[in-house]
Amino acid sequence: MWRRGIITSGLDDSGIQNEHNLNSTLYRPEITSIFDENTLFDLKCLLVEHAGSNLRNRMAHGLINDGEFMSPLMSYIWWLTLRLCCLPILIHQQRVEQSSSSTDAI
Repeated sequence: MWRRGIITSGLDDSGIQNEHNLNSTLYRPEITSIFDENTLFDLKCLLVEHAGSNLRNRMAHGLINDGEFMSPLMSYIWWLTLRLCCLPILIHQQRVEQSSSSTDAI
């Protein structure tokens, strides 16, 4: 969001600047310019929604037992993380390949 010029922090009552946490960031209207509706839904449900799995809170507070780390839910969050990390790289690589093939054809 910061790279897109969106303010990612705010001042508290004491005048201290704090970064917005994930709970508030995923509900900011500007986030829809970064993630599609389905990805945003997955992120909210997996990480911050109390009605969802709320993994971020459960992991941060040590509420997940060892066996749960091998669950389908954890596999899904790993898949989503890899998708979010790798997809931009693959898209960029594809554009570079298309650009070089179009210049080779000329």
